[in-house]
Amino acid sequence: MRANVLADLEQRVLADLVRSFAATHSVANQRSSLIKKPVRQVAPAGESLCSYLRSIRHWIVTRDVAVLLHCHTETIYRRVKIEGLPAHRDGRTLKYYPPEIADWLERRNRK
Repeated sequence: MRANVLADLEQRVLADLVRSFAATHSVANQRSSLIKKPVRQVAPAGESLCSYLRSIRHWIVTRDVAVLLHCHTETIYRRVKIEGLPAHRDGRTLKYYPPEIADWLERRNRK
């Protein structure tokens, strides 16, 4: 009887440990730790968009570029494919280096 109770308790403790480990080491937690800092929706007052993009020194994702350029994510994909917006593939996702986007915007505006 006592051995059954101890075995049952041991199973419960192990199950709780597995659940807590899975909750703290989930894919969502790993991805959120990769994000460097949030990207502002607009450049700070008195600063142009290109100079703000040059100040960002980490890779950003399509959603962030769409927020900065005030357009839909599908528009960003279209600009990558047709208009030559600089993007780098990381597996299935596209990543963007903001200073390259600033250069692309300036070249595009000069035409």
